[in-house]
Amino acid sequence: MNLRRFSGEAMLYVMAATFEPTAGLLLLPLLGRFLTPSELGVADIITATGGIAFFAVGLNLDQALTRYYYDSDRRVLATTHATLVLANGAALVVGGIAALALANLTQWKAWTCALFAAPLTVLLEHVFTLFRLRHEPGHLLTAATLRAFAWVVVTAGLLVGWRAGVVAVFAGRLVGCLAATAAMVFWLRGVYARRGRGSYLRRSLQFAAPTIPATFASLGIMQAPRYFLGIGASAAEVGYYGVGVRLGLIIAMIGIGAAMAWGPFAMSVKDEKGAPEVFGRALLYLLAVNVAVVAPLCAFAREETAILMGARYLPAVPLIGPLVVASAFSNMALLLFSQIAIAERTHWQSVSYLLGLAVMSLLNLLLIGRWQSLGAAVATLVAQVVTAGTMYYAAQRHFPVPVARGRLAALCALLVAVLVTGAWLNAAFLPARMTLPLKGVLTFATWGACLALLGRREIRAIIGLARAIAHAEPASPERASVRSEVTP
Repeated sequence: MNLRRFSGEAMLYVMAATFEPTAGLLLLPLLGRFLTPSELGVADIITATGGIAFFAVGLNLDQALTRYYYDSDRRVLATTHATLVLANGAALVVGGIAALALANLTQWKAWTCALFAAPLTVLLEHVFTLFRLRHEPGHLLTAATLRAFAWVVVTAGLLVGWRAGVVAVFAGRLVGCLAATAAMVFWLRGVYARRGRGSYLRRSLQFAAPTIPATFASLGIMQAPRYFLGIGASAAEVGYYGVGVRLGLIIAMIGIGAAMAWGPFAMSVKDEKGAPEVFGRALLYLLAVNVAVVAPLCAFAREETAILMGARYLPAVPLIGPLVVASAFSNMALLLFSQIAIAERTHWQSVSYLLGLAVMSLLNLLLIGRWQSLGAAVATLVAQVVTAGTMYYAAQRHFPVPVARGRLAALCALLVAVLVTGAWLNAAFLPARMTLPLKGVLTFATWGACLALLGRREIRAIIGLARAIAHAEPASPERASVRSEVTP
């Protein structure tokens, strides 16, 4: 494996993965000032429904594309997957238009924009996967930039200039998808064959089928509380929950970026000497990075909410801690999937997420009536812990790697400590001049604890890895991976 190439591509993938969540964060001050909590709650319900449509169209074929890309006729495989995506997308649009014609929806314009954006988003993710597998991060980064930029500009213009309300969010998404799609048409000449192949489709569906329940379950863990809150509480409670989810995306995009880079890398080095040690260390490092980023988000939750959303969204403050910690455990599950994919035990992903969904649903029924949005946030956190724990068990059972279990446990305990302490600091009726220094101390203490838990050996290994990356020779574009002379 060429370390310089991997690190460079990984950095670009992380940047691309952060653009859409960053665009959402940039829009938060406008959403907070131009949408009431109830309107934001309606927008979140539309978003949750769009997420279900996204996975119904994509059927998780991107995972199969990553798994078989290096073992197949690549152009034919890409065509096979794109054809199915386009067919599913057309069916979704036709069925969605019929449903909108029958339903009496107050925000039908927003629903329509979300309907057309869903298949375009799936197609974009399919092409983004191709760019990663072809080692073309520049194209991926450019397309992701166009999508995020168009979304922000159009949404901001409609909110500020026309007071368009909820529809502005989804019109911006649709225009962003159209802009990125137009840019990619030029780059993808020669990537696809004229026809697909039925045998490739069957093999990909057989690989992806066990992961489909997991995908819907993982979506349910994060999105279903919005439906529970909409039925058992109010649209405003949905809006407060949505604020916590949006800040949790800061943590989630760490895992998304890592998974984007890690998937092809893990498959290309799985048979190399020292690969299990690399897998074990990746999990440790990912959790440490998550803890380091979670700390300030938990500690300064009140200040973040006041600045980003305004004073009327302050009831969302207690939700931020549980939801950002839930995102950290979700990131662990994303990384652990590579181990069960290598062992071709992908059904374990469905088992873990379905178990988490069952726990989340039960807790929502028990807690929302009393704690409303806070109950939903706690249910999401517990569900993600259950999911990550089950995934860890399955990964170590079928593709065991050496893991520093004591350090992982200590980092998880540190997450809980940060969550509890941050919640107390945000709830304490103390002057800001007292709480702000305490929050700073909590953040720096957490960072120091992360370094101490990694230990000198791991820190030296990271420094050695950085030096190896700096001195590694660039790989030729024709090679998917080059062996490294550095022992992990």
